[in-house]
Amino acid sequence: MRKLVFVFALILALSACMPSVHVMKYTTALFPPSSNVEILRTKPADREYIEIGEVSIWLKEGVLYQRLRDNAVLMLAEKAKELGADALILIGERQRGGTYVPIGRSVVARNKQDLVGVAIKYK
Repeated sequence: MRKLVFVFALILALSACMPSVHVMKYTTALFPPSSNVEILRTKPADREYIEIGEVSIWLKEGVLYQRLRDNAVLMLAEKAKELGADALILIGERQRGGTYVPIGRSVVARNKQDLVGVAIKYK
């Protein structure tokens, strides 16, 4: 019984560490999931498109999160696929405040940053 409780607590703790992709929809239109998403660094000038919404993920700091941070773009692309996007325009990183931790007589500051992209559907 103790092992079962320990395993459950471990799974719960690990799932809390996994970053989640947040979505802010720009439209009420629904699209079927897509199988492929093109990653873009700028807006496509040669094609018309609809902006489905903004997708973002918190870029956590520390050694344990470096591997997840390296895959952040792939995680955004997966969420864009679920939204039915044809492409994902990477906007870049956006700072959303910070955390201040007092240590003795000094304070350590840690910035909170999101990686942001816009999921689009070609017309």
